[in-house]
Amino acid sequence: MSKRAAQELKDLFFNSSATIRTNYPIINLNEPEINNRADFPSNSTRTTKYTVVTFLPRMLWEQFRKLTSVYFLIVLILSFFPSISPFSPWSTFLGFAFIIVVSALREAYEDFLRFKADLKENNTKFQTVQAKTGHNDQTKSKNIEVGSLVHLTANQQVPADLVVLTTSSEDGLCYVETAQLDGETNLKLRKAPEFTKRFNKNQLAELTGRIECEPPNPQIYTFRGQMRIGDMTEPIPLQAENLLQKGVHVRNTEWLIGICVYAGGETKLALNQKPPPSKMSTLDKKMNTYVFGILIFQFAICIALGVGAGFFNANFAVKSPYLAMNQISDLGSPAVGMQMFFSYFILLSYLIPISLVVSLEIVKVIQAKFMEWDNNMTVGKKHMVAKTSNLNDELGLVEYVFSDKTGTLTENKMIFAKCSIRGYCIDDKFGGKIAQELDSKYKDNIRIFLYCLALCNSALVEHKHSGNRDLSYKASSPDEKALVKAAANNGFRLIKKPPNSAYLSVQGQEESWEILDTLEFTSERRRMSVVTRSPNKRIIVWSKGSDAVMWDRASTNSFGDNLNELEVQEKIKNDIHQFSKEGLRTLVIGYKEVSEEEFEEFHNNYQRALASINDREEEVEKVCDVFERGFNVIGCTAIEDKLQEHVPETINYLLNMGIKVWMITGDKQETAIDIGYSSQLLEKNCRLLIVNSQSSAECGKILNEFSQELEAGSEQSVSMVINGTTLAFALEDHKIEFTKLTSKCHSVICSRVTPLQKALAVKLVQDSLGVVGLSIGDGANDVSMIQEARVGVGVFGKEGTQAARSADFALRRFKHLQRLLAIHGRYSLLRSAGVIHYSLYKNAAIFMVFFWWSFFCGFSATSLYDDWIMALFNTVIAALPPIIYGVFEKDISEKLINTHPRAYSRTQSKRVFTPITLITWLTFAMYHSLVFFFGTWLVTEHDILSSSGQIGGMSVLGNVTLTLGVLVIFLKLAIETCYWTIITHLGYWLSLALYFAILILQNYAPYYFPSQAGVIEHIAIMPTFWLWLPLAIAICLLPDIVMQHIRREYFIEEWQVIQEDYKKRKAEGTESEIISETPFEIKETNFEERVSYSSDKDTLSTPLLQNANN
Repeated sequence: MSKRAAQELKDLFFNSSATIRTNYPIINLNEPEINNRADFPSNSTRTTKYTVVTFLPRMLWEQFRKLTSVYFLIVLILSFFPSISPFSPWSTFLGFAFIIVVSALREAYEDFLRFKADLKENNTKFQTVQAKTGHNDQTKSKNIEVGSLVHLTANQQVPADLVVLTTSSEDGLCYVETAQLDGETNLKLRKAPEFTKRFNKNQLAELTGRIECEPPNPQIYTFRGQMRIGDMTEPIPLQAENLLQKGVHVRNTEWLIGICVYAGGETKLALNQKPPPSKMSTLDKKMNTYVFGILIFQFAICIALGVGAGFFNANFAVKSPYLAMNQISDLGSPAVGMQMFFSYFILLSYLIPISLVVSLEIVKVIQAKFMEWDNNMTVGKKHMVAKTSNLNDELGLVEYVFSDKTGTLTENKMIFAKCSIRGYCIDDKFGGKIAQELDSKYKDNIRIFLYCLALCNSALVEHKHSGNRDLSYKASSPDEKALVKAAANNGFRLIKKPPNSAYLSVQGQEESWEILDTLEFTSERRRMSVVTRSPNKRIIVWSKGSDAVMWDRASTNSFGDNLNELEVQEKIKNDIHQFSKEGLRTLVIGYKEVSEEEFEEFHNNYQRALASINDREEEVEKVCDVFERGFNVIGCTAIEDKLQEHVPETINYLLNMGIKVWMITGDKQETAIDIGYSSQLLEKNCRLLIVNSQSSAECGKILNEFSQELEAGSEQSVSMVINGTTLAFALEDHKIEFTKLTSKCHSVICSRVTPLQKALAVKLVQDSLGVVGLSIGDGANDVSMIQEARVGVGVFGKEGTQAARSADFALRRFKHLQRLLAIHGRYSLLRSAGVIHYSLYKNAAIFMVFFWWSFFCGFSATSLYDDWIMALFNTVIAALPPIIYGVFEKDISEKLINTHPRAYSRTQSKRVFTPITLITWLTFAMYHSLVFFFGTWLVTEHDILSSSGQIGGMSVLGNVTLTLGVLVIFLKLAIETCYWTIITHLGYWLSLALYFAILILQNYAPYYFPSQAGVIEHIAIMPTFWLWLPLAIAICLLPDIVMQHIRREYFIEEWQVIQEDYKKRKAEGTESEIISETPFEIKETNFEERVSYSSDKDTLSTPLLQNANN
């Protein structure tokens, strides 16, 4: 069997994943036999969760990780022992099998869709070039091997990680779109090595040599390698600009040929496709705890009933042989007690509904779909994406929101607004104003400034039509594009950018500049430099970067404009400060001229650093750090990034919901504060605490002083601003003081923060305060913060989709966060909690009857209900109503929530699903079960069914009790339901009708259901049944209604006041005063104004409720 066939068979039956390598085999050029013997993976794509072999065991493992599944499996096994099982094991088996099969089918369907997508990708055909001969072959993607030469054409997707060797361009250039890899839609430039860029496919097929690469890693923006051709002594360095990652698309390039260096699970794309961290909602954690508590309660009951069985056997059964349960009774009362313990364990297993987990899962999936279908959360035809439905209810508990600024609160749509050139400010928001100053005394400095904007960039030029009039620019960031456009608007147009050169149109005159080296911008370097040779052969280094970096690299020597350099730099710093206060993003612009000797020394060191495989980034940075110093600061730029639509209203709404909002950004503090005011994160009259320090001790002192001041008490709202340096001290040495102070602030701004600090701040607040935090961002630098938060929200932005892909929920705009939390989060928690409460209630009400019945059946664990009714109860009869409740229930309308942010407090306060709420439901269940059994026992004990004197016995007692119970639990759900739709009515009442249909079927099918034959007919002619039924329903549900009234009258909550206020105003025709179609018009008044305390009575009186229809 060939290696390829063996790998395909292995992939079909077993999940083969890439292991972490410490070294990587050498790739031999045009030697497929040698490469096949190396340890390279196949290029087959597998995203499926299961295989043919692993599906059943792994699916079962997933199911039996849940406590409830293990519990019901134990019950099922015990039910197959006739000596202890009170009913047929098949009734238990069918219910359990139904749940497992439904879950398995869902898993199989989802995995089959992934399998189809994998199959399509693996069988896509590409052209490969045969080694030695140069002939083209059609090769499936899964059969491409490391070392294969792959021939791609325009718009094709790259099937593996390739080093580009030659392209249709004479300069060896190609353009790719990396949207699938990092979400960015801007075209990226890739280059073939200088040595091979003009080779044809036949020449490439005859090449001999080898390629050495670094081990596979997920760093998509870095690549280190070298290629040795034949007997060449100097290796050809390979870097990120030579690599085409799997998943990118070839654009604006006729064809290219590349060699595969990483395949399958070792490609950059595959190594980045990691599942997000597992998160479990607060509701699910509580449910597991409460279910465990019910299990303990069940064990206690079973022990008590086992003891009762032993006592009954010792004192009654032994004296009456006909009461002897079986041969075990001969072994003594302890043996009988043990047997009955297990029998009751099986019988009372119905206290925990077998369908609860599946019902809750279905509900959450539908809730997530409702979010995605919400037209109020779309942009154009693009919807939000709910990627983690099990966190739906967590959205209703959010207490802290941690938000990025750029691209999340702002548009990330950059407009060149202002600049300072040697301390002279120019407002150029509409373009062309800088050019008007070229006749002033600043003209030389202005020209240098504009040259830097036009040359110091990595932008690509696109010609929409022939000529240089209609140009567009593609840049790696919106900031860079804005700077290049600003230069063009002022007469310094970048018109063409072939490799290693740039053509400018300077006030109508074309100039050719040679690009000698480009030192790219990174988040670590925070600067970019371009080394150029001017038309008059001068070597000039242009640079731009963050002021925090550039001032350390600035020269203090005057450079010919007769100005005092220190005074000019101080003026520029003041301008930067002013621009930042206006919310503008700033960059410092500088340049310097170097000699040929200086450049040659730098270039040789730079190329040597690039050629190293180990520690390449560190070596390159050392060389650049020495070279990028002594710049003449020419000025600074100021770019405006507008707030997104409705950001101020959204933040104001979140604050009114009782949520504390943090803005965590890498921008300067002044810019962050200005955005804070404009976004209403900071109130105009709030007290602003500025926490900046240069040492840990100073940080602790400031935090303690502010905390003591706030402990004195103040009605004024407080906000805090802290910079990255101080935040690092706080996160490391002053965690308690920091969280104590921030907990008293309604908003916090963190500036100059790194991605790691973002995640650490979120973790500290959540862990220290025990709160539910939500992180929202749009860039790759926000991913760690998003994954750290209990709920992660990504925004589809101009910086790519990495944040959206790593998040639990992905939104199109920040404003949609309000609706996600206040509407969907709030409803989801109320609905899911209601499903759990009701599911546990209905089973306790129906099956606690067995406990009371045990005192009348000699503790024999005899089932009072028919086996088939019990098997169908959770999976068929009572399955649909809780699901419908969990999908459609609303306590107050969306319009009211839009204008009453404090309605969110009902879920945020964590009072919706607590031990008290569960005990309340279960207490009513116990009470109802008492009424069901003892009331029915009393009215049917002496009831005669026929003239022959026949009495009903256990069958009649069981069916009347169960029928009463089913009616009550359905009516109980109807009482709890606030929002009725046609689907609600159909689901509730058709499920009830289905129960009666099953009873009738059993009555008239004695062959299949002998114990039920004729029972329903007998019950139907019992006068006491028809008299008892409405009376029992009233006895059961009247306390529920009274309790609801007491709660609304004496323990009223804010959402109930809103509800009643709306009813009152609707009756008066003034409801439009308190509702809004839009979510940004808050109309509510203070809660205390609508609820008054009576001085005569120690009660809460609400005029709104006097005429309320409860």
